[in-house]
Amino acid sequence: MKLNEVLNKPYSYTLKYDDYSVYTSFITDDKVIYDVEFVLESYIQSIQQPSKRDLKNKAFTLNFTSLDKKNKSSQMITNTGDEFRIFATIMAIIKEFIKKFQPSQIWFSALEKSRISLYKKLIKKFAGPLKYKLTSAANSGPDGVLFGLRKM
Repeated sequence: MKLNEVLNKPYSYTLKYDDYSVYTSFITDDKVIYDVEFVLESYIQSIQQPSKRDLKNKAFTLNFTSLDKKNKSSQMITNTGDEFRIFATIMAIIKEFIKKFQPSQIWFSALEKSRISLYKKLIKKFAGPLKYKLTSAANSGPDGVLFGLRKM
């Protein structure tokens, strides 16, 4: 099975935005809730309070968390067996976000070795066609890697 084939059945979601972020959530068949948020870097660094019309062509940090049936929040692998559809949804969200907001940069991290490897493969496959390139893949702690994508 090809990577494109396993990433073509995303869950339903709707992108929303406020003054400093673009966000959405989706619920899996196992009732796990995933929150996906692109937070404006200048807001994180407390440099400025942008308005909604200023979200295009800015740098963002991508945050991705899950909330299980017991209301436990995590950024770790959930092991629900639904990883392909979850990543299909995340990729669809990222593609829509890029199309609508044309961010200058996107930053995100991976903590587990399997995620680091997967993210590198996804970046290699999808960044170029989306007109982005990997500009940074630096260690962020003992086990993590911080990735940076920049618009070409």
